[in-house]
Formats: sequence, structure tokens, C-alpha cells
Amino acid sequence: MGSDTDALIPLHALREAFGDQWSARDYIAHYGLVEGLCIDIELTKVEVGTERVWTRPSPEWMTRYLIDGTILVAGTRQSELEGAIANSPFARSLTIKRICETSFAIRCSEGIDPPGIVAYFGKRLHSARFGIVGDY
Repeated sequence: MGSDTDALIPLHALREAFGDQWSARDYIAHYGLVEGLCIDIELTKVEVGTERVWTRPSPEWMTRYLIDGTILVAGTRQSELEGAIANSPFARSLTIKRICETSFAIRCSEGIDPPGIVAYFGKRLHSARFGIVGDY
């Protein structure tokens, strides 16, 4: 299976992975899961003939990237993201971790407000989608 294959993460797999009984919408909002975000997964079922794939998020990926206050970014290139950050007042306050070719995790220094960062860069990176991990 290629890395560009769409896979279903069923609600019961999210509940098992996160240990809560929330709706899919609540998981997406609380964990900043945006369209196009690369997620390391574990296969749970493959339907032969239809190419339907069921998965769950890998625990390692969750531990690495789903940290409160992390900004998840999908749909942009590293050069675009780094250029926007370098030419901003936040250049020394943000750390970028590459998830895949078009997905990144941004960690903010203490005292930097993730929603403010999303508002600032959302105006500059039009194709990017942003999510924030946690209750923001």
C-alpha cells in the first residue's frame, strides 16, 4: 500500500487509541486532525478486491506529535513553511518537525499562543490547513 492511499480510521479505533468515548468530530477538533495530515497507522483490516483499508493511529505517532499546544500543518511544502516562519516575528519561537513531505508539527516556545500563530500564518500560507492539539 502506498503512502498516498486513503484509509479509514473507524470511530471505535479512535476510542480505543485515545481511551475516551467522544464523537469523531470531538477527536478531530481536540487533536487538530486536519485533512491531508500524514498519520502513521497500523493496519487492522484490508478488504481484498475493493481496496478498502481499516486502520488505527500508531501509538508512536500519537506520542510524538499529539502533544498539547502542538500546531499540526498539512498541505504545504517545508520550504514555504520555513520561509514564512523565517520572515516573521516568531522565527526564534517556533520549532518545525517534519511528519512527511507536506505535513508538519510546530512547537511553540513558552508564552507563544498557538491560536495566534495559526491566525498569523493562515493568512500567509493559503493552501495549508492548521489544527491545534488541545483545548484552544
